Formats: sequence, structure tokens, C-alpha cells
Amino acid sequence: MRTSLPLLAFLATPILEIATFILVGQRIGVGPTLLLVLFAGFAGVMILRRQGLGALKKLNRNLRRESLSGEGLADNFLIAIAAVLLIIPGFLTDIVALLLLLPPVRRLIWRRWANNIRMRTYYTSSHSSGPKRSGARSKGDFVDLSPEDFRRDIDPDAPRLDRPD
Repeated sequence: MRTSLPLLAFLATPILEIATFILVGQRIGVGPTLLLVLFAGFAGVMILRRQGLGALKKLNRNLRRESLSGEGLADNFLIAIAAVLLIIPGFLTDIVALLLLLPPVRRLIWRRWANNIRMRTYYTSSHSSGPKRSGARSKGDFVDLSPEDFRRDIDPDAPRLDRPD
């Protein structure tokens, strides 16, 4: 029964949204109802644009420093979901989106998710036995790469594993 609950909610959402449209339209009129829906969609696009670019920059910066925060990733992910929900026409999805834009709500969701999420970080080097890229074959200490799989990134501050310091 637990696995069918999300499916039921997914199927019921359009019906509930239509009913909400009708109720709101009866209360405030068709014109203001359409303006509210258009405003919410516009706000969603703006949030997604601003937050999405900011999240990508922050993720890139954290990847360079090798300091990934699960809570930071979840926060940006939930803001992106909120923006998409604002873009989708409907008042119920807008209410959920507005709740997701509140930092205490996102922290609460993260605390609930954090127990079920395992983050893994893989570091590879010439001496590691970590995951290999597709197309790479290993023979002892050598890895045969196709030209498309090879790219040289030289960081002068990075520690060298192939020689002692």
C-alpha cells in the first residue's frame, strides 16, 4: 500500500487542481485567476533561472574544493523543484512550491531524507582500484585509453602519487 500512495497522489493532483481552479475562479473571477496562474509561472521561471545558475556555480565551486555538502545539494534541489512546481499551472502545486521556498521546511525535509541517503565519493588515481571509465582496459599498472577518454588536467598544487615528496 505504501508504494501505491505516491502513484495515487500523482494521479489525483490534476483532478484536485481543476477543482481548485473552479473554486478560485468562482470566488475571484476568471481574469484574476488566470493572472495569478501566469504570475506564479513567471515567478517560477525567474526563481529557476536565478537559483539554477547559482546552484550550478556553487556546485562547481564545491567540486573544485572537494567539499560537497549533502544538505547544500538537497537545498538547491528542493529550490529547483519549487521553481518547477510554480511553473506548473495550479494552486496546490504553488502552495507546495511556496512551502519548499521556506528554509525551515527544506531543513526539515533534509533531516528526514538524510537518514536514507548515502553519499559516496570516488577518487581515482593511477594507483587506485576504483571505478574505471568505459572504454578503458587495465593490464597490471597500465590503463589503455582511447583518445576520447584521455584529458590532461595539470594542477601544480595537487599532490603527486607517483613519486615521493
